[in-house]
Amino acid sequence: MMRRNSMKRRLVLRSMLLGAVLVLCRSFAFSASAADLAQPGLAERVARCLDPDPQVAALGVGYLEAVRQEASVAHLLERIGERWPSGVSGLACLSARSLRRALADIALRDFARVDVVRVDGWVLARSEARLYALAHLVRQV
Repeated sequence: MMRRNSMKRRLVLRSMLLGAVLVLCRSFAFSASAADLAQPGLAERVARCLDPDPQVAALGVGYLEAVRQEASVAHLLERIGERWPSGVSGLACLSARSLRRALADIALRDFARVDVVRVDGWVLARSEARLYALAHLVRQV
């Protein structure tokens, strides 16, 4: 009986802690401004999640040539963050492994909505193309 109560207590405490962390991440998402979104740390973390293959970089360049108004790190982060429930600040709270999963999930959702773009003969999820463009801009510096 005692063991069962302590397990329930731990479960409740863990749930409360997780809830507090999610609320905190969510509140930061609402207070993010364009200047906050240009954090080089987050952009570099996102770029590290992607393959440094030259073909990936070429797809990023191709996307930027087609959509010149998106050629800024802050703008691309903001657009990518709009696709995540807790926004860019929520993405910033994630571990490297979770960030990779989140970025893949964002691209899959774009495919499910048929929000795709053609770049150099490839059909890419719009967020995927933005990720490649972001990685190109970050690695260019």
